[in-house]
Amino acid sequence: MVLNEFQLSLIGAGVGLVVIVWLYNVIQERKHRKAAEVVFKGTQRDVLLEQASGGDPSEEPGGAPEGDSRIEPAFVSADTPPERTEPTFGADEGEEAEEVEPGTAAGEPDEALADRAIEVVLPIRFDTAVSSLRLWQALAGLGDRVGSNVRCIGSFGAGWKLLGKGDDLAVRDARVMLQLADRQGPVTELELVSFITAAEKLADEEGGEVQSPPVEDVLVHARALDEFCAS
Repeated sequence: MVLNEFQLSLIGAGVGLVVIVWLYNVIQERKHRKAAEVVFKGTQRDVLLEQASGGDPSEEPGGAPEGDSRIEPAFVSADTPPERTEPTFGADEGEEAEEVEPGTAAGEPDEALADRAIEVVLPIRFDTAVSSLRLWQALAGLGDRVGSNVRCIGSFGAGWKLLGKGDDLAVRDARVMLQLADRQGPVTELELVSFITAAEKLADEEGGEVQSPPVEDVLVHARALDEFCAS
């Protein structure tokens, strides 16, 4: 049977559509794989497994008991901020660099400090600098689960710094972040709304402005992340 030009064009369009769908799936798979690599970037001690095995998993070769293949998301604790070396300019070796004014704009933080694939990030900008202790005070009382999954960072000159709960640093540009899922499942609407409300109340009381995302969009993303991690 001889195909006319119309039939050939339909076949070509069909092939093109298949290719487009395939490329889209490849891109999404890579994106999800990247998110998984960020989520599963370390191990977290499992108290229940320790009790069952009668020992500390970290004492076993490789850092985990034999047969336990579960990998949990690992985040740097806000109580133990990592040490960082700030870049210095115009200073000879051995000389102390000029101190940078807290709150100076430093651009957006990179994924190592604020990863929107696994956290909801709320930017807060204050008219005048506030103590980082005030940030943690505002986030207190959100419950054990939310409290353990919250982090704060602040802008300091050429970069961003993780803000520990005991730090007393003056910040004008900050980010408060909540992990979207853990072994208990995705963040709930009540937990998310409480977190956003606390950040908005802080901004209102301290003369600042917070950028809050739509709650439903965040919940959809949290459920998708949880399902992806479970699979």
